[in-house]
Amino acid sequence: MAGIVYCIKQTSTNKIYVGLTTDYVRRRNEHIYELRHGRHCNQHLQSAWNKYGELDFTFEILQEVVGTQEELKQAEIRLIDKLGTVDTSKGFNISKGGDTAKWRAVKQYTKQGVFVKEYATMSLAAAELGKLSTPIWKALNEKIPTAHGYQWRYSDSMSEVRQSIANHDARGIVQQFNKEGALLAEFENAMVAAKHIQHLTACTSYKSVAINIRKVCYHKMKHYQEFIWKFKN
Repeated sequence: MAGIVYCIKQTSTNKIYVGLTTDYVRRRNEHIYELRHGRHCNQHLQSAWNKYGELDFTFEILQEVVGTQEELKQAEIRLIDKLGTVDTSKGFNISKGGDTAKWRAVKQYTKQGVFVKEYATMSLAAAELGKLSTPIWKALNEKIPTAHGYQWRYSDSMSEVRQSIANHDARGIVQQFNKEGALLAEFENAMVAAKHIQHLTACTSYKSVAINIRKVCYHKMKHYQEFIWKFKN
């Protein structure tokens, strides 16, 4: 197996994010797309991108690895340790690398909980669907209920899929409350609510705002932008 350990470097601060991939061009383009649209799963990196702008960041190949999956993971771990990128003063990495989640098999289900297909990794699932992998990662880690119209679970997970997620998706009426519990407004769905408050956020995409609103609705976050959000029913 051939792989690449790469970095995203912020020119003005010299802070670095280190990652690994078996398809560098695809992963680079995926990072750029997600960062441009405010959807990147690494919030530290996303915040810096939003604040300093795209021109402050460059992509570089650090090491090419021809070997086993484990050798590629170890190369990433060594470089993260060498560059100290888990230290927030030096980098953007949130783990020491070699994350096993990147290599775990995943299962795809419909919103009604019907099994569709199993994939060897999350990246392979995204590639076959022609979609971004970050939403799948978020669904696998239960940060959002679905990704690309499907439920997702790690194959070795004991977490059960929902049998009727359609009753809990973005189409439900969303209520906005202040922190004292007073109802402020109702919206047709999370997307409409997001458009209403996007100007209060640093997000360049209202879809990213909607994701955070849904996190509160699903009790993944206590509040967002000083508001409490709930599905009406």
